[in-house]
Amino acid sequence: MKEIASQGLSGHSMGQPHFITVSLPAYKRRDGNLSVQQKIRNQRGSMKIHNASCLCSGVRFKIRGELRPVIYCHCSQCLKTHGHFAAYTSAVKEQIEWQSQETLCWFDSSEKARRGFCGKCGASLFYELKGGAGLSITAGSIESPTGLHAAGHIYFENHSDYYEVLDQLPKFRENSSEDFPD
Repeated sequence: MKEIASQGLSGHSMGQPHFITVSLPAYKRRDGNLSVQQKIRNQRGSMKIHNASCLCSGVRFKIRGELRPVIYCHCSQCLKTHGHFAAYTSAVKEQIEWQSQETLCWFDSSEKARRGFCGKCGASLFYELKGGAGLSITAGSIESPTGLHAAGHIYFENHSDYYEVLDQLPKFRENSSEDFPD
């Protein structure tokens, strides 16, 4: 198993939400295919929309645009909130279009953060740094196909002894200021 790095991936837990900034090439590749930048320009007219909800649909929302890759969080709060480690993606709050917040409840899990859940079915849905621009969203609340991929594990030292993590993703003791791989 990989040695745990001394830092972690920026994510939802104790640090600021992290959004990937990618420098895109402005040219056609040598093989003649379109550059990433040109592909994005061609797709801008059809922005990706992700539908999401809790189990009972008391909380429903759409997310417009790209989502951050999934981070697996093994912090003690996520273990208690989810009953297992958590899988979160993230978006800027302005990307979210609420369809129903009828049963949405918030719990102040620390002085810096709160967690959103459905008050009817109990589904854990969000992690939010108070005053932050982003909202971490449980990956399982998003309807398939999500197009998401995992980027790594944070707070890995806290993981419980009843499960093994055998993937080759980066594993960090805490949060990190490092970027996620695409």
